Amino acid sequence: MIFFQKYFLLKPPSGGFFIDKEIIGQNVFYLRQKSYIWVFKNEVMGLFVVEDVQYTYGSTPKERSVLDIIKSVREGMKYDSFAILSLKMPFTISEWSSFLHVSERTMLRYKNDNLSFDALQTDKIYQLSMIYEKGLSVFGEKVYFDVWLNTQNVALGGLKPKDLLDNSFGIGLVSDELIRIEHGVLA
Repeated sequence: MIFFQKYFLLKPPSGGFFIDKEIIGQNVFYLRQKSYIWVFKNEVMGLFVVEDVQYTYGSTPKERSVLDIIKSVREGMKYDSFAILSLKMPFTISEWSSFLHVSERTMLRYKNDNLSFDALQTDKIYQLSMIYEKGLSVFGEKVYFDVWLNTQNVALGGLKPKDLLDNSFGIGLVSDELIRIEHGVLA
């Protein structure tokens, strides 16, 4: 699975964003490198020409230094970059609002104006991306991990893992549980 990836943002006249690299998952399909792409999300959304290139992430956390990630967090993340990153995750805007401690209306404003998230919100987005990638590597398939996220877990006090992702302590608990599962320690 791909965690960090070099994305080319497409900015069609109608607004929005699209990418030119394949994201493994059901939401996006890559058609042709660096010229045109089809983007699928339950239906074909369109074919667009690349107008703007933005390097948002490195290839893997190992290939990108921690200092680069810290710099990116401090600069904040534009909504378009967030939207690309969030495509591969099963979270709704309502859930993202809860995780980032902003209202849905604020999220809509970020989207409409392509505003940048502040450093704390960007840090949380990175943490959730990393935890999601860890879960995908542990469970092997997106469907299995998504089910696990939405299932009550005895090891997490009877809570759903997804319900713990709104603060760093909860993210730590979910991360620890994923490590235990990875090593075969289930309780």
